[in-house]
Amino acid sequence: MESPLLQDLEAFTSQGNYIEVLQFLTHFRKKFTKQQSFPFPLQFKASLMTFLQKFIVHTISDLPERSKLKMESLWLITNITATLADSEFLQLITNDLIKDILHCLESNYFEILENALWALANISGCHVIFRDQIIASRLFLCVNKIKSKLFLLQHLELPNPKSKPKRTSLLNPVAWLFCNLFIGPPYPDFPMIKHYIGTLIELLYEGDPEIIKYTLRAWRGITQKCGENEIKILNNFGLMMKILGVLVQNIEIEEKKHKDVVYEGLKVVGNIVAESSNAQTQIYFDCNLVKVLEMVLRKNEKDLVGSVCWILSNLAMGNDTQIKVLMQNEIYEKMIRNLKSKDSHIQSESLHFFTNLVAFSTMKQRNILVNKGILCSFFNSLELFSQQEEKILMALRSIHSLLETCPLEKVGVQSSWRFALQKMMMNYKGKTEISDICDGIQNFFEESDLKLLGSYFNINFYPFQED
Repeated sequence: MESPLLQDLEAFTSQGNYIEVLQFLTHFRKKFTKQQSFPFPLQFKASLMTFLQKFIVHTISDLPERSKLKMESLWLITNITATLADSEFLQLITNDLIKDILHCLESNYFEILENALWALANISGCHVIFRDQIIASRLFLCVNKIKSKLFLLQHLELPNPKSKPKRTSLLNPVAWLFCNLFIGPPYPDFPMIKHYIGTLIELLYEGDPEIIKYTLRAWRGITQKCGENEIKILNNFGLMMKILGVLVQNIEIEEKKHKDVVYEGLKVVGNIVAESSNAQTQIYFDCNLVKVLEMVLRKNEKDLVGSVCWILSNLAMGNDTQIKVLMQNEIYEKMIRNLKSKDSHIQSESLHFFTNLVAFSTMKQRNILVNKGILCSFFNSLELFSQQEEKILMALRSIHSLLETCPLEKVGVQSSWRFALQKMMMNYKGKTEISDICDGIQNFFEESDLKLLGSYFNINFYPFQED
């Protein structure tokens, strides 16, 4: 079946009968677009791709009748690359093909631009070799030219307004292309992407949630590998400020596409916060990051709450001024509730939040935490963390740390704490670290009991201990 098809195509081409070639490609493309598959042997695909590459090069003049042939060729390349197996990409895609498609981005025909962008998006997601070639091509310059053309068209009075291309028809494939280029893994090195920063931030100003979602996915990949210095550069471009604005605009909208924007935005914020210095983190506090996170927590949606807990757990490693903000009632109470969550990720990140809060707080702040009932929360969580030694250790270490600095007799030892501790000592007898911490906590309990007993009978059981 393959040979007659290719023979016809070759005959039409050699005769210069581009009308027949166009009809052939259009029919072929429509047939397999409906099927969403391309069920031909690799050899046939390779021969067809060779023909298609000739058409996008040899019709470079962009004459109206030939631009349609270029557009159909690119469209078919897009459909073929969307159905290729991983093993087929390296055999069918060449550096020259990528260069020829990139050259099509110089066209003045928006249909050609759109299909070239979709083809590049498919190719960029298949192999790191092609991805790096496309990034190195200074693609951002082509994208900026496309945006400039769109801007001019929006302000031109055309005889037929319907002939104006929709802005989203071109920027959707741009966002998808950037997503595939930067999402990783493996992640491109920062020097490769620094020239794209301005273009990627500008895409966040677009009103279409699909464009914003895929742009945020690109940022998610970029920030995944960034260190403190790279984060500082991104902040100088105003990235965090813009993402917080995007979150505020989308949080209250119930449609899934807006929830997707919030989900991706939180992932980027989390990556940024995780690699930021205290000085950089203070900028986020000043930009009302915590208030934005409170808004998300009020939605009480599991996928979003997990990301917020992760961000808050990193923020809790800040200075005493930042910790004071995190100890406010709304954040504190919602995180206490999340500590009891049945979702493992939410529970784990909530525990990290509180253990970091204890570790980085001042003595005065620890006393406030104890008065807020954090010891109760830690002891109650021990039952929730059954058989999860890492979480149990984290909770016990924080309890021990609090008891070292906070007078236990002021709050008293609750019977439920004694029961939880005894259970831990029985279950983990012989587990050196857990047993040692439990013994230490037990000593605090006994010391508190003696002090309370002494105060009742006016006896000092520790005559040589300084107050």
